Amino acid sequence: DGADPLLLLDGFKGVERVLASRRLDILKLNLDELLALTERSDADAAAAELFATVLTRPGCVLAVTDGPRPALIFLAGGGSASLRVPEIRCVNAIGAGDVCTSIFLYHAAVAREAGPLDLDAAASAFAWGLAAACARCLQELPTFEQAAVHAMRERIVIERRG
Repeated sequence: DGADPLLLLDGFKGVERVLASRRLDILKLNLDELLALTERSDADAAAAELFATVLTRPGCVLAVTDGPRPALIFLAGGGSASLRVPEIRCVNAIGAGDVCTSIFLYHAAVAREAGPLDLDAAASAFAWGLAAACARCLQELPTFEQAAVHAMRERIVIERRG
C-alpha cells in the first residue's frame, strides 16, 4: 500500500540522536525509564514534554509499562488510556519486555494498514503486546502459549483517561 514502515524505539539510554530525528512512530518505555529520560515526576508531564519536543509526527504513540500496575498509552494530539493487566503468578519474566514490544509492533503495523493509528487501535495493539508478555511470564522456558495470550488479552481492560 506504500505506507512507510513503523519506527519503534524501546530504550532510553543513548537514544538522543534517534529522538532528535523526530522520525519515531512509537516510543515504548517502562515508567522508570520515561521519568529518567524526561526528568519529570509523573507520566502525564513526561508525555506532554515528549510530544512537544520529539514525538512530533502525527499519530505518534507513547506506550508505558509499569510492571503489574496499569500500563499507559498516549497519542500525539491528545488522548490517553490505561490498560489494566491481569494479576498473574510470574514464573519467569526474562524476555517479557521484548515479547511485549514485538507483538505490540506487529499489531500496530497490521492496524496501520487500515489507516493512521488512533487511540483505540494503538491501545488494542499494546494490549496484545501486554497479553503476550503476561503469557511469557507464565512459562519457565523462554516461550509462551498462543492460547494463553488470547486468554490474557480477554482479561486486559482498556479505559480512556481524562
